[in-house]
Amino acid sequence: MTIAPEPVFEPEMPWDSPKFREKNDTQWMAGCRWLASWWREQQGHQPGERTDISETLVGAMFPVGTDAEHNFFGPNATAALEHRVLEGAEFGVVATEVLFRSLLEKQVLLFNAFGEFTARPNALLPWVQTIDPTAAEVLEIRIEWQPDRRLHHGGGPGFDAFVEYRSRLRGARRFLALECSYAEDPTRASLTTKPRHVEATDESPRWRAGAPRRLDRPGLRQYWIPTLVAQSLVEHGGYDAGRLVAMSCAANPDPLLATNYVRAELHDPDASLVLSSFDALVDALAPAHPEWAHYIRRRYLDFTPVLHLLEPGDPRVSAPHASAASEALCQLLAMGGRTNFAATDPSQVAALEVRAADLVADLDVFWDALDNL
Repeated sequence: MTIAPEPVFEPEMPWDSPKFREKNDTQWMAGCRWLASWWREQQGHQPGERTDISETLVGAMFPVGTDAEHNFFGPNATAALEHRVLEGAEFGVVATEVLFRSLLEKQVLLFNAFGEFTARPNALLPWVQTIDPTAAEVLEIRIEWQPDRRLHHGGGPGFDAFVEYRSRLRGARRFLALECSYAEDPTRASLTTKPRHVEATDESPRWRAGAPRRLDRPGLRQYWIPTLVAQSLVEHGGYDAGRLVAMSCAANPDPLLATNYVRAELHDPDASLVLSSFDALVDALAPAHPEWAHYIRRRYLDFTPVLHLLEPGDPRVSAPHASAASEALCQLLAMGGRTNFAATDPSQVAALEVRAADLVADLDVFWDALDNL
């Protein structure tokens, strides 16, 4: 008896077809889109239609009618999604059409990364301990959660995820509120500042004087306002401590820059806003959950298959070198009588350079005004 060979999957269009380029993509977004298209083809799926009424094919989408299970790691992630859709508050998730088909949707990443553990939250403990070494037990994981708007400056944009845990120090309740970024362009964020955000920041001893004026810009609001809400949650929510955790791919420079800029406006940044990465999450949990770790790395974090499509200078091609102080930063250091510059993290240096450029521009206006008196 002869057994016929299994048919070989032959895509209508290869995953790296130039037709899948999106003209409005940033450099970072383009790399994420190529990886998503590659991963789709590896799973044996054709590219999907842009919408159910458009026949234009998109590399980073499944075809219309694809079962939801294909976009999620396993039954735990889909169960977490079903529970969130059925039991969630008014701060909801995106349409099922997007959740089932989009390979770049951030909420799909959230359910794949954290939904796997919502029924057994203490599995997250090794990662939580990388941020708070005193963490003893993870009590709950919430995905797409917003605290009571009436009590916490309008609730902000809500948290991508919320991890509540208990510290071994007096058994205190603490939390990590997550603000995540994967393929999004931070300059297109729709979050706006309200007067209550400015007033609360100005009145808080945690923030430096004049912080709202410097933070009220696209790319920074998404870390400033949720940090403000997290601080309110500590003050009024019965928690001993809590932090906003800015999470992204370790190689993505934009969230690192923005987070370090916001951290510079806090008197004690480690108490309110910290950095982590999806890479760190996977590294911490991989020993106990190797299949999940392999899935997340392959689908979202390992850009090796698409390196040949990335632009020269892309941070995924080569790691950035430690930056020297810019001319504006050196000028400000000299004004303050400082001669040493010890920062070695390129994102910290970049954040300081942006701040320095703003300050130099303000000083130029000030001196011109003074000369005209």
